[in-house]
Amino acid sequence: VLMFWTHGCTLVLEERFDADRCLRLLQEERCTCVHLLPVMIDQLLAHPAFPTARLGALRAGIVLSNEPAILRRAAEKLGVRGASSGYGMTESSPVALGNPVSQARRPGTVGVPFPSTEMRVVDPEDASHDRAVGKAGELLIRGPQVFAGYWQQPEESKAVLLPDGWLR
Repeated sequence: VLMFWTHGCTLVLEERFDADRCLRLLQEERCTCVHLLPVMIDQLLAHPAFPTARLGALRAGIVLSNEPAILRRAAEKLGVRGASSGYGMTESSPVALGNPVSQARRPGTVGVPFPSTEMRVVDPEDASHDRAVGKAGELLIRGPQVFAGYWQQPEESKAVLLPDGWLR
């Protein structure tokens, strides 16, 4: 879905978040999609130049939160037509599930697995036993975005990566 909004466009990557620079780049590059953490949204909204910022090109916002209030605030204050959420961690580069940036999204949920990504909910004491639908357990992720292991830390890697590629 994001391909529609990003295909043929400039991708702006920054080493670290700076609200002043982010606000300037959103305007100068006429960004159509922005990926933010809730703390970044707070910093942008508190920026003195925010009230007069020209963010009319923004169409979508990917916010790494599943709190409906945060998603609503991002959509309303940033002017995006769709604010969506996802779930992941650094070891899953960093998102493995996401809500569609469309009317199909379900606020308050983390969405569905990304393409070629598998999910399982298992018994935390025995990862070979899947939990029944609706039963609590440990989430396992397997897919092309799952990391190969921690750099020069084989024991730590073994603790989170099962032999068949599942990330705990």
